[in-house]
Amino acid sequence: MTQKIFLYALCALIIAGCGTVKKSTESTVPSLPTQEEAELLMNDFIGATLPKAVFPVETETGPKVFSFTPLADQGVLRIAVLAPENGQWALAEEEDYSVYNEKGLRFAGFQDTTAALNLYQGRNPVLTFSTLLSEGDRAEYTVFVYNTNDNSLHDVNISGKLTSDGRIEGSSNKSFIDNPSLMENRWAIDRFNKNTKLVELGQDVIMTNQALEWWFSKNPKASSASKINFGGIPAESSLAQAYEKAKGKEKSGIYTVALFDHRGYTVIVAKKSNGEYVLAWAEPVCKNKNTDPLLNTIYFEKGSQLAMFYYHGNKTYKLHLNLANGSIYKS
Repeated sequence: MTQKIFLYALCALIIAGCGTVKKSTESTVPSLPTQEEAELLMNDFIGATLPKAVFPVETETGPKVFSFTPLADQGVLRIAVLAPENGQWALAEEEDYSVYNEKGLRFAGFQDTTAALNLYQGRNPVLTFSTLLSEGDRAEYTVFVYNTNDNSLHDVNISGKLTSDGRIEGSSNKSFIDNPSLMENRWAIDRFNKNTKLVELGQDVIMTNQALEWWFSKNPKASSASKINFGGIPAESSLAQAYEKAKGKEKSGIYTVALFDHRGYTVIVAKKSNGEYVLAWAEPVCKNKNTDPLLNTIYFEKGSQLAMFYYHGNKTYKLHLNLANGSIYKS
């Protein structure tokens, strides 16, 4: 009898011991961290100095922490994932995705909505955030959507000119997205379309912007220069189209010229007899004719020499521009 009691007691101890071990193992699995804890955890693994959007997420396989770091100088987005391993947090994944188009830009911050979305009922969440890269008057804005179910990254972006009122005017990848009906892409496109600061330009306007940027880069001090560098204009550009609609054209020899305002600039466009368009002159539109120079009239003086008549307050003056060789002087 005594032997049986001893065996029962020994079995009870063994069973109790097994239960204790199992309970201890379960308790070592890290729980889902708070937002602040998740950010501190990610700092420990990939560094505190890197900018990052961090998401603590409960997935079907347990808690995870996702981090998205824009590395503008490398043109990539770095994605890092932390997951429990042997009761501790460990770096489970880290990969760079080439996503940015513009070079020479710096990361200027996360924008708009940063959130975990339940786009697919009963599945892991989908993560979204937006980034802004900029430098001077150039910028790139990207809406990202990351599906934690299949680790797929989706984006809608625009790159181009950053205007003084904070808009970005340029070209977008929106029309070239594969499978735009996919839930992730639909959400990103909708978010992009609702942002009034993002202005997608047609190719005709982009050509005009490029022609203007080239002209100003080659003629930084045009009014005081002795020679102007003329730039060619594609016939498909909005600048060439505006020239065709302009009134009051002047003609001499092989040149027919027009003076008009277009996209915030006062321009002189010349069209040669062979059909070639030339950007001869450009300057910001005069905002105050009492204090700033106002290019009021143009006319040919002789041959290919064009007179540009200005008002400047109570004074007047002329610039004389030769369309044949680019020489210019003031009188």
